[in-house]
Amino acid sequence: DKLWKVEATVPVANVGELSAVLEEYKLPYNCFKTSGEHRIFNIYCATQQESAYVKECLAQRNAKYFVSETKIL
Repeated sequence: DKLWKVEATVPVANVGELSAVLEEYKLPYNCFKTSGEHRIFNIYCATQQESAYVKECLAQRNAKYFVSETKIL
């Protein structure tokens, strides 16, 4: 498996719940405040199972996201 970065735009109302779930499953992430009613999450997935779980979590919280693969330098 490779490391995948999931960048998601999450409505402010769902930020606390998503953060709690990511913390519970010990998934590494960071969150950035935007000027609007959304927050940007960068979530890092090391396995396909983590990626599938994050996809499900984001869908339940009306998040829009894209995924990118890390590159070896």
